[in-house]
Amino acid sequence: MQLKTLDIFIFFPYDGVISHQYLQVRKMDNGQELRKTIESAGVTQVKALELFNKGQARPLTLGQWKAYLAASDSVRRSPCPDAVLSRTKEVLRKWATQNTLAK
Repeated sequence: MQLKTLDIFIFFPYDGVISHQYLQVRKMDNGQELRKTIESAGVTQVKALELFNKGQARPLTLGQWKAYLAASDSVRRSPCPDAVLSRTKEVLRKWATQNTLAK
């Protein structure tokens, strides 16, 4: 899976002629961002899945969760939907808040 990119044009005036440089900025894909979110929350992947599935009508399986987190060159990798990433961020943020208040 390729990384999402953001195209940026930078214009430089040079001797009265405007030239430009074309840059491509790489953005993490959802799977990489999901992995980073879980790591920064300080929970295991299994605990993050448990928190994600709590209250869900259709919980994710551990296999699907691991497929979202697999290395980008893995044949097991599956693209992580935006909804999964945003819900994970939401539940981990709530979990972190509750853990902080409990201390």
